[in-house]
Amino acid sequence: MEMLIVCPKDRGNTYQVCRYAAEQLGCSLGIIARGDALDLKEYETVLLASGIYGKKIHESLAHWITELPGDLKNRFYLFTTSLSPGDYQHARRQVQQLLEQRGLKLEEDHMNCFGKNFLFFRLCHPNDADRRNVLAWVKQISSTV
Repeated sequence: MEMLIVCPKDRGNTYQVCRYAAEQLGCSLGIIARGDALDLKEYETVLLASGIYGKKIHESLAHWITELPGDLKNRFYLFTTSLSPGDYQHARRQVQQLLEQRGLKLEEDHMNCFGKNFLFFRLCHPNDADRRNVLAWVKQISSTV
């Protein structure tokens, strides 16, 4: 089973967790900010990953989704990092709507973990337990295909 993890940038909370999962599982990690060529037809599963900013996903990931061709057969999942678990639902709806506009579907299963803020919040996240939890989830969704 081929999986691609799509991350908006090559630094930060989300990237740390995604890089860990990709290295552990030997799957591909595509970075939008680097302009990585991402041929989605090579993958069964695409894991969309983003930090949450004001209850929305990273703007480069949102823009990237709007440019996807509508004829894709991939299974799309969402992984996010956030300061507040409540922010996730808004971001999920955003991704779901963006994919639906392209005729694509977001799978129900999802994962969110805390990310650190550079001021005072959640300074010890994402931690080893967060990375292991995300890795277990990615293994689980990859085995359901």
